Amino acid sequence: MSKNIAFIIPSLGVGGAEHQTVNQINYLVESGYSNIWLIVLSNVYPLLEELKLEKDRVLLIPESNSTIVDALFFKSLPVVVSRLTGFIEKYQITDVLAIMPMAHFACRVAKLIQLCSFKRRFKLNVYYRALNYETAPLDTFSKKIFNKISSGLAFLFDNKSLFISQAVYSNISANIFTRHPLVLPNSLSWRNVSADLGENFIAESPFFNGKEFLILIPGRFHPVKGHTLFIKAFHKVVSTLNLSSGQIKVIFAGDGPEYERITSLIVELNLKDYFFLNGYTNNTLLLSLYKKVNLVVIPSFSEGFGNVAIEGLMQQSLMLASTAGGLKEIIRNGENGFLFEAGNENDLVEKLEYLFLNKDKELIDKGLLLKEFLANYTVDSQVDKIFTFCDLY
Repeated sequence: MSKNIAFIIPSLGVGGAEHQTVNQINYLVESGYSNIWLIVLSNVYPLLEELKLEKDRVLLIPESNSTIVDALFFKSLPVVVSRLTGFIEKYQITDVLAIMPMAHFACRVAKLIQLCSFKRRFKLNVYYRALNYETAPLDTFSKKIFNKISSGLAFLFDNKSLFISQAVYSNISANIFTRHPLVLPNSLSWRNVSADLGENFIAESPFFNGKEFLILIPGRFHPVKGHTLFIKAFHKVVSTLNLSSGQIKVIFAGDGPEYERITSLIVELNLKDYFFLNGYTNNTLLLSLYKKVNLVVIPSFSEGFGNVAIEGLMQQSLMLASTAGGLKEIIRNGENGFLFEAGNENDLVEKLEYLFLNKDKELIDKGLLLKEFLANYTVDSQVDKIFTFCDLY
C-alpha cells in the first residue's frame, strides 16, 4: 500500500519551523512526490504563496485563530480536530508529520477519536523544533496537569519522535514521553546568492558610506532573540573604542513584537546613527547581506537550533553566536565561527571588540564553511533521513 503523507503545522507564519516545513514540502514536490498533503491548523498563513503544493492538497482551518496551546486553542479544538480527522479520512492519510506542540496534541486527540470509533489509525511522527520547556516552563498547576495528559497521549499514540538538535531532545525528553527518538539538524536548499544585491542595497541607501564595518543581526524581534542585549553590548563597544557611526554600523533584518522596545533602547542610548532597521527582509536579499557584511551576530537567549547559523555557513559568513541551545552544536568557537556565553553581556562585548580590532585578519577559513553546509545541512539529505527513519518511502 502506498503511503499518503500529511504535514500538520499550527500556522504558516514567518518563523523557522514554518520556513523549514515549506522548504521540505517544496523539495518533495520538485522531486516528483505526488502523495503529499498539508494541514494548517489556523488562519495564519502568510507563507502560503511560497508553497509549491497544489492548493487542493492544503487544508486551512480559518475558524481557528490560535497558533499555540492556549485558551483560544482549546476553544477551537473541537472544530480543529473535526476538520483534521475529516481531511485525514477523505484522503486516506497513512502517515503524519506533526510539527510543534499544538499539532502534536491535536493529532493525538484525533488518534484517540479514531481508536474510539474503531477506525484505522495513522502513524504519528512528532517533530520537536524548540526548547519548549525552557521558554514555557511548567510553573503552574494547570500546565503540569496538561503536560501529564500530553505525555500519556504521547505514550499511547506517538510512533516516532524527531528533534532538530541535541539541546531540544534533552529539553523535551526530560519532561514528556518520547518514542524512538532521532536528532536530525535543520536544513536548507543550497542557493548560490552573491553579494551583489546586498552591495546595491548598501550603495543605494544614504545611511551607509560604504566604508563601515557592517554587522548583520538576522531574525525576528522577539525577547529570546537577544536584540536588546546586543544593543547594550554594542553601546559599550563604541564607547570603549571611540567608534563613530562612519566606522561601524548594524543592520537589523527582521520585525516582531519587540520593535518598540528595541527602537526605544536605540534612541535612549543615542545610537540612531549606528542602527539600520530594515524590517522584514526577503530571503534573497538577506542571504546576499550575509555575504556582503563583515560580521553576522546571533545573540539569542534561547534557540532550538538556529537556521540563521546554517545560512551563515552557506554564505561563508564570519559569525558570532551565543551558546544558546542548538547554536553551539553548529558553531565551534575559533573553527567555523565564534561563540559567547548566552546572556553574558561582558563576554559579548569582549568578542565584538576582538572581532572589530582584528577585522583585517583572516580569522577563519571561509572556504570550509560551504563544505560543512553541503556535508551536513542540505534539504535533500535531511528529507531522505526523515523518510527513511519514519518509513515513509
